[in-house]
Amino acid sequence: MQPAPILPNESERLAALRRYDILDMPAEADFDDFTRLASQICGTPIATITFVDAARQWFKSNIGLELSETPRDISFCGHAIAGSEIFEVPNALEDERFRDNPLVTGDPDIRFYAGAPLVTPDGLKIGALCVLDRTPHHLTPAQREMLTLLSRQVVHLLELRLAGRRIKWLNNNLEYLVTQRTEELRESEERFRTLAEQGSEVFWFVGLNPERILYVSPAVEKIWGLPPRRFYQDSRIWITSMHADDQGRVSQAYDAVLSCQSARFEAEYRVIRPDGSMRWIMDSGTPIRNAEGAVIRIGGMAKDITERKQAEAQVAQFAEELRLKNEMLEEDLEMARELQNAMLPQQYPRFPATASEANSIVQFCHFYKSSMVVSGDFFDVFRISETMAGVFICDVMGHGVRAALVAAMLRTLVMELREAWERPNELLDQLNRMLCGNFKNSVTPIFASAFYLVVDFGRGELHYANAGHPHPLRMRRSSGSANLHELNGIKSGPALGLLEKAHYESSRCELRPKDVILLFTDGLFEVEGLRGQYYDYKNLLKAVGRLSSLPTRDLCEELIHEVRQFSLSKEFTDDVCLVGLEVNLGNSDERLSAQFTGDPKRQ
Repeated sequence: MQPAPILPNESERLAALRRYDILDMPAEADFDDFTRLASQICGTPIATITFVDAARQWFKSNIGLELSETPRDISFCGHAIAGSEIFEVPNALEDERFRDNPLVTGDPDIRFYAGAPLVTPDGLKIGALCVLDRTPHHLTPAQREMLTLLSRQVVHLLELRLAGRRIKWLNNNLEYLVTQRTEELRESEERFRTLAEQGSEVFWFVGLNPERILYVSPAVEKIWGLPPRRFYQDSRIWITSMHADDQGRVSQAYDAVLSCQSARFEAEYRVIRPDGSMRWIMDSGTPIRNAEGAVIRIGGMAKDITERKQAEAQVAQFAEELRLKNEMLEEDLEMARELQNAMLPQQYPRFPATASEANSIVQFCHFYKSSMVVSGDFFDVFRISETMAGVFICDVMGHGVRAALVAAMLRTLVMELREAWERPNELLDQLNRMLCGNFKNSVTPIFASAFYLVVDFGRGELHYANAGHPHPLRMRRSSGSANLHELNGIKSGPALGLLEKAHYESSRCELRPKDVILLFTDGLFEVEGLRGQYYDYKNLLKAVGRLSSLPTRDLCEELIHEVRQFSLSKEFTDDVCLVGLEVNLGNSDERLSAQFTGDPKRQ
């Protein structure tokens, strides 16, 4: 047998149980109604409302069982309160926790048990509403739902019983004070009057049958603009002086207290003063009852909350202004995104210029995606001469607007340095000096990795320089099979903007027909997967090798798809730029094709 467990919050649970003062109390019809209903709904001969004490379970209501309590360690309900849902044992003889339990092996011969925990409003489980049978049994889903609903109603009954006991004590105490301590009450009222007449809040008491103002403090004149005597003369003047839109709502709330439909009066409303000005009031009152429970008077307090309401209105106005500014900012960001996309190549240069896109010696494709509205990644492809194309790719540190502004500035500088387009190292040297000079007074370091490639198919070579950027990949297909190499013939220089006196070297390598070049930013491969691993540069190399037989555009699309599928979110979390170019001499200009010569010395 497995004894019922002791819960971690046992002391708090027992304190909550004792708060209800229910243990060892006589049977009550209200509780018996619930056990009878549970027995009928679940079709069991036995039903109980059980409270689990420190060392016992005690039955407040019991149908079909001749016991009043049992030790806790053999109780089924002790297990039921360990969970949040219905605890069901279809056949105790087949359950290792209960098969040798005395309640199973002997009288009352329990076979089936189902218990719904009794959970207090503060989440403590003090017992269970349970149904039992001497034969194996299963509850239907509908029976489980009804048993749960009944358990909640049992707790509601406990709360009502507790509240009723407290109200009864308060009423009895109040009646005792009224009848036995008249003089003390008079002195107390005098002390209250002294305090009330010195405060800024309005204290008031209303007598009933007939309705009349028993007391209103002098502060009423400061708020309502009416002397106290007017309230003694007309007990409802506080309602008739309200804003017309508030009168019906407040009168309904006040009358609900008088008719015992509500336990407390609370309302916020506007008062129109005799001079036409308006004040906001927060008013609250509590009914006072006699020994029979009838409301004999209402006492409460009203305070001026005009300043708070004005502050709330101002906050609402600020919130609306902020919303409008955010909308404008979003519109500006969307415009910035459109402008940034417009600065990307909309049409690639063709070689020769008269060639169609399909017949161009060099064909380009790209993928571009920002992680935010705008991006710090960018690239450009431009014609240097009839036989040379320039490809510039850049990744600015960070994301968002700042990175996008720096990227736009770099693009402008690249366009201005047209005289250096044929010399990759010189272009990076000048870009670095300009970037360092422009941001020398910036508190936050600003830098960007970049790679510049000159495709010279007139000489049959690639000429490039690197500023801290991931090495592009060259795939050689002219030999019949694809050979993959990194463009890393030189040591990469520092990122642009870090060292003003940095000097960048350039390198050359052979370019052959059908060669494919892939340039990209680190967002393409620095992608986290499902188990925390990263895609990384090595996986990128393997993927390109697997896809090497595809046309360049298809290769890029499949590569993007593979990385997305690897990603934990199935999407890129960083700015991504991928540029592909392929040398295609299939039907191109014969004069340009003839210039395409190989030099075995270039690697």
